[in-house]
Amino acid sequence: MQDALLALSDLLSTRVATAGAGVVSIHTGSRSQRTATLWRPGVLVTSELGLPSDASVPLVLAGGGRARAVLAGRDPGTNVAVLRFDLDGPVLPDPADTHVGALALMVGAASDGSSTARLAMVHRLGPAWES
Repeated sequence: MQDALLALSDLLSTRVATAGAGVVSIHTGSRSQRTATLWRPGVLVTSELGLPSDASVPLVLAGGGRARAVLAGRDPGTNVAVLRFDLDGPVLPDPADTHVGALALMVGAASDGSSTARLAMVHRLGPAWES
C-alpha cells in the first residue's frame, strides 16, 4: 500500500504537468513576469497591472516556444485583462465545483516556459472577478 502523502504528491505533480499546457508566460520587457491562464478556448486571462498597452503581447509557451497574443480588453477596476490566442490545453475548471475549504492548485509559467505551482485552500468565494 502506497503512503497517502506520496500518493497526493504524485497526483499533484501529474495535475501540474497537465495544467501547464494551459498557462503561458507574458514578457513585458521589465524584470517582472506575468502568467496568463487559458480560461476558454482562445481566451487567456491575466492580471491587468503592469501589462503593456500594446495591442500585441509577447508570450512564452509551455516548453519555451514564443508567440504573440492580441489584447482583447482590460479592466483596471478588477485588475483583469483578456488576451486572444489560439492555444490548446486545459481550461479553468467550472467555479461551481469550488467551495470554501477546498484545496486549490495554482499553476503558473516561468519565463523559460516551465511550470510553477502552489497549493493553498479556497478561503472565500464571491461573484466578482478580481485577480
